[in-house]
Amino acid sequence: ISELQYQINTIKEGTNGKDSKKETKKDLVYTLCLIESKMGDYYHSINSASKYGLSMVEKEGAFPLEIAQIFYPRPHWDSVQSAAKEFGVDPFLILAVMREESNFNAWAKSRSGALGLMQILPSTGEGIAKHLNMPWETPEILYRPENNIRCGAYYLSYLQKRFNSQFEWMLSGYNAGPNITQKWVTQQGNKDIDWFVATIPYSETHYYVTRVLKTYWIYKLLYS
Repeated sequence: ISELQYQINTIKEGTNGKDSKKETKKDLVYTLCLIESKMGDYYHSINSASKYGLSMVEKEGAFPLEIAQIFYPRPHWDSVQSAAKEFGVDPFLILAVMREESNFNAWAKSRSGALGLMQILPSTGEGIAKHLNMPWETPEILYRPENNIRCGAYYLSYLQKRFNSQFEWMLSGYNAGPNITQKWVTQQGNKDIDWFVATIPYSETHYYVTRVLKTYWIYKLLYS
């Protein structure tokens, strides 16, 4: 991997615009991302693709499927499907939340202390674990992908019931909290869902909802 990164950086620094060098660089970047992906290191695979401009790779005017699947992989797919079935949640929504929350970094920790793939707060995770009879030793159990996914899927199922399966409200609740989202929903009145998204008072939540929805539909397009 280090050797591939060195070769890519060398081409980047010494490029003179020739098509042959550009194609060589694209091939090396694709190989690097593929190796990282096959190793299960989806976090670095996505970051490498973005860092080295793999998103600009086109083939006959279309976005190649194999490149799209590097940006939108399905890590821990067995755990995702199992949790989706257990709690009645769309597995592609779980993936979309996971991707935008942590970029599939199982060891992610936010400034607010949220942990793991789906960025579960320890206080929330402990409550869910007790409800599910899941052994709770320390908050570090949320770094285990199967535990984190199960807790995240359960929380999405709670939001799904509370907000009548309306994804926009569910995602707002996941990011900003269900109580403040309920207040915004009440204020919305009879206005349509696009109005709700456009007028979310928190810019972070507005961006989060639109980003996760976009990712969700990309997953549906790629894998449904």
